[in-house]
Amino acid sequence: MRVRRSEITTTGSRDVLAAAGNELPRLASRAVVFLWSSRLAAAAAGFLTQILLARALGLAEYGAFAAALALVSFLLPLAGFGVPAYWLRAFGKGLAEGRRSVRSGFTILLISSVAICGVAILLALILKMPLPSRVPALVLAALVPSQAILSAAGAVFQLQASFVALAWCVAFPYMLRLVVAGGALAWGAAPIWVAAGYAATALALGVAYLPSALRIRKVDCSTQGMVAVQSSPPRPDTSWTPAQMAGRVWPFALSGFFYAAYFQGSVTLLSLVSGQEAAGVYSASLSVLSLGYLLPAVVFQQVLLPYLNRWLEHDRDRLIRTFDASIDVMSAASLGFAGIVAGLGPNLLPKLFGAGFASAGPLLVALALCFPVRFLSSVAESALLTEDDMRRRVWCQGFAALFGVSLLLLFAPHYGVWGALAAILGSELCVLASYAFVVHRYAMGGGILLIRFRWRTLLAILLVALVVAANLIAGQHLAVGVGSAALAMGVSVALLLTSPAMGRLR
Repeated sequence: MRVRRSEITTTGSRDVLAAAGNELPRLASRAVVFLWSSRLAAAAAGFLTQILLARALGLAEYGAFAAALALVSFLLPLAGFGVPAYWLRAFGKGLAEGRRSVRSGFTILLISSVAICGVAILLALILKMPLPSRVPALVLAALVPSQAILSAAGAVFQLQASFVALAWCVAFPYMLRLVVAGGALAWGAAPIWVAAGYAATALALGVAYLPSALRIRKVDCSTQGMVAVQSSPPRPDTSWTPAQMAGRVWPFALSGFFYAAYFQGSVTLLSLVSGQEAAGVYSASLSVLSLGYLLPAVVFQQVLLPYLNRWLEHDRDRLIRTFDASIDVMSAASLGFAGIVAGLGPNLLPKLFGAGFASAGPLLVALALCFPVRFLSSVAESALLTEDDMRRRVWCQGFAALFGVSLLLLFAPHYGVWGALAAILGSELCVLASYAFVVHRYAMGGGILLIRFRWRTLLAILLVALVVAANLIAGQHLAVGVGSAALAMGVSVALLLTSPAMGRLR
């Protein structure tokens, strides 16, 4: 596999890259462990929040609130219009390139926050949502400006390799929502009051993290852990105008938007076509699935993303090695998550959420098929970083969103949550297939394979299918669930420990 190494234009850039490269193994290992544990804690808080809300509100009202929150969550990736993600890309090219985008980036952050707030309110009014969902959705629109500020602050923490601050930035919203859910259970609050608590905590976090977001103006390579390449500072007249900046960042905005469209938006659509109870069951299952999705999100979107952008410009050999090794690692890790969710999830779900959610067990087992698909899709995204590749990602995700919505509208009215399952699984497979084509055809000059059919990768995917099939046939049998989960975890750990990919990553 041949990929031409990008030229490094200055000796200073090479020195910075060498120093950062020598520091990366120690930094990355600590960062992954810390961020993964902190994200698990945040996910546990989010999961417990869902449990408390389900018990406080009941199945119907929980479904109504979940539909309202999903409507706003569907729009949240557009809050900053992709500016924080583009800042990581721009600073990966060099300090001067990054600083050109700062002033116009803040302008777009402000405009997009106001506009998306208006869109959220408008959709809540025109979609003819039931009143228990419509009013909370109007209140939850306040989450939009807070999300824009938190995303900008997170980009600053990533550029400075301030992973402790990044972890708190990610965890605080979940922790405060847990407090709100606890209050709802204690005082028997209605969905509107839960929405008001969410909105109040979000606005407080936005105010608290605004100074951190503004620090992007002073980021430089003297900061410990800084991953941008040093270069001469830009002249004031070379800064991007807001119009030029918008033309560069829109693929980064729509990429996150389409992800939310085919993942979160399905809850809102399901509530409209199949009712609030179906939405509640489906939302509870997705919340479990989201716990496993945290691993590739932490590895590729939080720890490695600034380095991947830098390697794309200055050390493509290292980027290729990381991409290649990640295939084995992610496929093996997905087996462990699928085994736990499919084997233990159906028995734990009604105990945690309540007896009314027992019908979600078979659905949760089938959703475990999404793990290897999503993990490998995350690997593919690590190679699609340039502006042109981001546009191709948007097309892939847009087509997948359209495909998923079509499946949901076609099957959900007749098959309920199983129609939604077909939609989410179809969307995930569509994203992976289209990413495979784009990576092989275009990424870094082409010639890269998304999945090398090594026996380890094939074994992990095959065992995921067998674990899911065994638990569906057994019908939530505890012995089968525990046995299949133990088998999947054992094989997953063995594949990770013996894989040559771990050595290549180091």
